Amino acid sequence: MTAMIGLYLALASAALLLGAMTLANPKGSVRHRFPGWSYCAAMLGAALTGLLVTLEYGRFLPFLIFSLIVLVTVPAGVWAIWRVVVRQQRGLLEGHATAMVWSYAGLLLALGSQIGLTVMKLGLVSDRKMFTILVFVLLALGNVLASAVVPRQVRCMLASLSA
Repeated sequence: MTAMIGLYLALASAALLLGAMTLANPKGSVRHRFPGWSYCAAMLGAALTGLLVTLEYGRFLPFLIFSLIVLVTVPAGVWAIWRVVVRQQRGLLEGHATAMVWSYAGLLLALGSQIGLTVMKLGLVSDRKMFTILVFVLLALGNVLASAVVPRQVRCMLASLSA
């Protein structure tokens, strides 16, 4: 394992833990904001190192898709909350919550993709076509699940802020 892959895995693991802490804590509190900012840093670091790993291997890797999604959703979520805090535009809270929950969903999907690649490298799966089909089926299921979970999570976040 190269140092870049090790860094990628460390950042992604940190983001997994920090994202769960951020989602679990009361919104707007220090217990939400501190892990939230740390989550953003870890996610952006993981996305950038993921892109570098892809360049190092010189071929497309499935988690590249999620790295690109993260490079859009995390800055969008940060921008939205900045607008809420600095400019008092409370209507953007939903945009912040949606972007951040989608970034966490993307992290979970990237984790599944990475586990699949590892399983294949270990020789536990030998048929590349079947593996590719499995990855796309998992991505489709993840998308359906995220489409159901994300709006509900956003509604819960917004309800906790107005309570």
